[in-house]
Amino acid sequence: MTWGRMLRSAWASLAWQLLVLGFLLALGSTRAAPGGDFDHLRTGFGLSGAHNVTRCENCHIGGIFKGTPRDCESCHTGGSRYARTNTVKSADHLPTQQACDLCHSTHSFTAARMNHAGVAAGNCLNCHNGVQASGKPAGHFVTPASCDSCHRSAGWRPISGFAHAGVAAGSCTSCHNGQKASGKSATHTPYQSVAVLSAANCDSCHKAGNVSWTAVKLHTSVTVSAQCATCHATSKPNTAVHNNPSVCENCHKSTSSWTEAKVDHNVVSTNCASCHNGSGATGKSATHIPVGTTNCDSCHGTNAWKPSQWNHTQLTVANQCASCHTGGFPPAAGKSATHTPYQNVASLAAANCDSCHKAGKWTPPKLHISVTVTAQCATCHASTKPNTAVHSGQAACETCHKSTSSWAGAKVDHSVVSTNCVSCHNGSAASGKNATHIPVGTTNCVSCHTTSSWKPSPWNHTQLTVANQCTSCHTGAFPPADGKSASHT
Repeated sequence: MTWGRMLRSAWASLAWQLLVLGFLLALGSTRAAPGGDFDHLRTGFGLSGAHNVTRCENCHIGGIFKGTPRDCESCHTGGSRYARTNTVKSADHLPTQQACDLCHSTHSFTAARMNHAGVAAGNCLNCHNGVQASGKPAGHFVTPASCDSCHRSAGWRPISGFAHAGVAAGSCTSCHNGQKASGKSATHTPYQSVAVLSAANCDSCHKAGNVSWTAVKLHTSVTVSAQCATCHATSKPNTAVHNNPSVCENCHKSTSSWTEAKVDHNVVSTNCASCHNGSGATGKSATHIPVGTTNCDSCHGTNAWKPSQWNHTQLTVANQCASCHTGGFPPAAGKSATHTPYQNVASLAAANCDSCHKAGKWTPPKLHISVTVTAQCATCHASTKPNTAVHSGQAACETCHKSTSSWAGAKVDHSVVSTNCVSCHNGSAASGKNATHIPVGTTNCVSCHTTSSWKPSPWNHTQLTVANQCTSCHTGAFPPADGKSASHT
């Protein structure tokens, strides 16, 4: 070939390349400009991700458009004519007959999302061997089971459905240690602090452990008779009865219920009211006798709440009887309806029960032996005075009755009574005329008798005018009025 021909051929080739380059530049300009006329999607291959920024000639080699491959493998397989500077499938790529775009995208070749459809069960380790895909971590518990027995292709965690068949009893913690598998939560009952349970394994309580950890009741699974406070110290009620005791089982004898506890009073304080206040434990009823700060065990026993009979030896009481004996605090009886109304007597109004009830018993008190009363007798005795003329209209008993030990021996004060002597001196209310008394008719006693002396002065006929009536008295039957003598004319 001559030099001139070679030069012409080089110019022709250069012109052709410049023409292709111009076309490609125009094509790139058109693709980049939203308002351009060329739409690459019209070729049947839309540009997205990395394809949208790569140079046209990376795919359209030598300016040839027709026949450019559209499959991933033609450009992303090592040694392919179209691969050139593209990312290609690595030598340790997991074996698969699936198309690349089932897992990879044009945005990034890495972070592929494997489509496990069609992968046969039990073949996980073919890929998940730590080289081609992530495999079991170093801390994974030893198991011959296939990965898909527990793991899902949608997510490596959480696992579910682990077949515990063949797992030896008592070996739960070899896996459930919080690393290989979930372990005890921070709030799991601190059973290991209880001596008899310190060596217990999970499946001692988690009987349905192959299904669920939850719905476990320790006391239905194991026997615990001591050290209750190890677990229940923070759950005991905030009441006085629970302030000091730390040994739950001293009172609580059942593990199925907290109620019906029997307090062991040998290990608690003798200050009963610190618990028996109506809140921590039953307290005094509203009708309990007022005993002040006296401790309950002065009357009550720890074996029975019902007290021994109150006999006033449990608490010294002086001048305070009415504090309890009001009728409002049974069995402390109050005054009966027929009680002597001593409070209406001025000098006794403030008197207390034990002013009369000296022997600590209600009966039989004697008021006048215990207290001094000199007036207002009728306050109590008005309804007991005899229904006699001598008592009619008389309100001041003490006018006649000067003794509080006996009604007898009363001295009537005639200065305050009627001068109609026979109204009292009728032989019933007071001594009357005897059978031999001279017949004086309706003449009043005071004509002969005096209030200072019942024995009359001698009869001298001045006391009563008598005319033509001598034989009424002088019969010999009414001494000292003598009758006719035997020698009478």
